[in-house]
Amino acid sequence: MEPAYTIIKRLGGEAAVSRATGTAYTAPYRWQHPVDKGGTGGLIPQKHHPALLEFARQNGKELTPADFLPQARAAEAADCAARARDDAPRARAVRRLRVDVSAVSPFPTERDA
Repeated sequence: MEPAYTIIKRLGGEAAVSRATGTAYTAPYRWQHPVDKGGTGGLIPQKHHPALLEFARQNGKELTPADFLPQARAAEAADCAARARDDAPRARAVRRLRVDVSAVSPFPTERDA
């Protein structure tokens, strides 16, 4: 199951990953199994991400924090970031257009008294 399978293979297999994370030899196998079979559904527990990123860096393997996200969530995060970039000019324009509501309010204010 992804993304655990790809990350484990990229880093040299289950034995290398279990040594890098200080887990039992069976832990990387569980990460690759569905939840209904006692696994994590392809997710590597977050507490192991820093150790795996450091292991990859020390061994010249390519691994980024985004690699730990399931593909659907990674695509969603990329889409969200793109929308935020696209909306930034519009958000700045809206902030500039803020109007003093009391100036156009149909209700009497202290100024009107």
